[in-house]
Amino acid sequence: MDLRVASKTLEVMHRGGRVAIHAISTTEGEVCTLPEHRPVAHSRILEGEPRALMQWVQSVGASTAAMIRHHLEDRTDAANGLRAARRMRDFARLYGDQRFKEACAYALPLNITTLRSIESILKKSPDKQLKPATSFSTRAHHEHVRGANYYGES
Repeated sequence: MDLRVASKTLEVMHRGGRVAIHAISTTEGEVCTLPEHRPVAHSRILEGEPRALMQWVQSVGASTAAMIRHHLEDRTDAANGLRAARRMRDFARLYGDQRFKEACAYALPLNITTLRSIESILKKSPDKQLKPATSFSTRAHHEHVRGANYYGES
């Protein structure tokens, strides 16, 4: 096999004849596989499984649906997005739909969408920890505390 690389294409040659030609993506990390080049089994999975995942998340809640939708629709690499969505469904089975929903509700406003981070939230429960009080207590008054009146303010 010989390869001929041009600015926009990659040709695979065998004994002087072209066996295949592929477009080269100009965007780093972009997957540009043509649907007709995928095996039939892969096409069925890529078409059927996202629907099943979206049907499942509709019963769980809006935050879960947003998380799975991110992985299925917003990612540039469809195969890895599908793989991540499947793994998230596994998390929901392992920790329960309600706990997974809570983790997604905590993660989305913080723009946390990676599998490792979601798993960490599920394991360590930072969303369940007590939040510090936002009100500040006033300090005790004594002779060494000066205040606004001392500096001419009211």
